[in-house]
Amino acid sequence: YGYDNGLPHVMRQDRKGIWKFDFMTEWPTTFQLNAWGINPDGTPDLTRVFGDPDSDGILDRLSPVSLLENVVNVSDFPASPYVAYQIAANDGSLRYTLTPVGLRRNQMIIYFLLMFLPLLTSMAGVFFYRHVFYAVKLNEIGKPEGRTLLPISISSSKQLHRYFAKSNIKLFQRGGDNRSTSTETAEYDSVDVFTAVPNPRRRTVLIATMEYDIEDWGIKIKIGGLGVMAQLMGKHLGHQDLIWVIPCVGGVDYPIDYRAEPMRIVILGEERIVQVYYHKLRNITYVCLDAPIFRSQSKSEPYPARMDDIESAIYYSA
Repeated sequence: YGYDNGLPHVMRQDRKGIWKFDFMTEWPTTFQLNAWGINPDGTPDLTRVFGDPDSDGILDRLSPVSLLENVVNVSDFPASPYVAYQIAANDGSLRYTLTPVGLRRNQMIIYFLLMFLPLLTSMAGVFFYRHVFYAVKLNEIGKPEGRTLLPISISSSKQLHRYFAKSNIKLFQRGGDNRSTSTETAEYDSVDVFTAVPNPRRRTVLIATMEYDIEDWGIKIKIGGLGVMAQLMGKHLGHQDLIWVIPCVGGVDYPIDYRAEPMRIVILGEERIVQVYYHKLRNITYVCLDAPIFRSQSKSEPYPARMDDIESAIYYSA
C-alpha cells in the first residue's frame, strides 16, 4: 500500500494461497494492488496495477494511459467494534474481500495506558526514591514557627521587631559614643534597630549574600554576577531599609562598629559560636557574622570549594 518505504505495504500469502494485508488508515480512502511495487529506478511499476473502478469485488487492470483512476474505493469505515479492514485477494480469480478486524477496546486500552502509565510510573519512582534512598531529618533543636493569618510582609516585620527587641538592639538609629574598637570587649553595645515611629511607606528587607560591598569600609567581596548585583542593591535601594547579613572572610580586616550577643548554634552535635557585629551605612544595616568556618574562605574564594561534602553542609548551616 502506498510508496512510502517507512510504512508497511507488502501483502503476505497464507497457506491457502490468499494474499492478505491488514489495512488501517483514515476513512474514507482508496488503495491499489501492485504486483511489482517499485521499479529499480524508484518509480512505481505500472505494468500490473489492480483496482476496482466499477466496485464489483473483482480486481481490474486498466491501460497505463487511461484517464480513469484505477483504485479500490473504501467509503465506509469499519463497523463497531472494529478499527480496520483485512484485504484478502485471490490472484487466481482476482476476487478480493474487505473483512473488518481489530477491536476498538484494545486500542482504547493501549491509548489510556500510554496516557497514564508515564505519570503513574514517574510518581511511583518518586515514591520509592523518597522512601528507600532519600530521607529528611527534621531539625529537633530549632523552634518551630506557629501559623499566622497575617500577610507575609506584616508577619515578617513583626517577627523582626520581636527578634531585635529581644536582643536589645536598635539598628536604624546609632549613638555616636557607642562604637567599640576592641574585639575583647565583654559587654555588648545597645544599638537602635527601628525608629520610635517607623515610616509606613518604607519597607524593611532582610537579605543574606556571600558577596557584598561595604562602601565606607572599602570591602568588596565580588567574584561574579552576585557581587555586581550586591553593589547595585547597595546603591539603588535607598528607598528601602536593608538588613544585610554577610559572613566575614579571611584576610580582610573588618572594623568593629557595634557588637551584639554571639549566636550559639549546634551542628551535628557540636556547638559553634558565631560572633555578630553590626554596621550602619545610610539605609543599610550590615549584620557581620564572624566564625572560624567563615574565615576559612578568602576574598577571592568566598564559596566552599565543593557543594556536596560535609564541610560545605556545615558552612551553609552555620
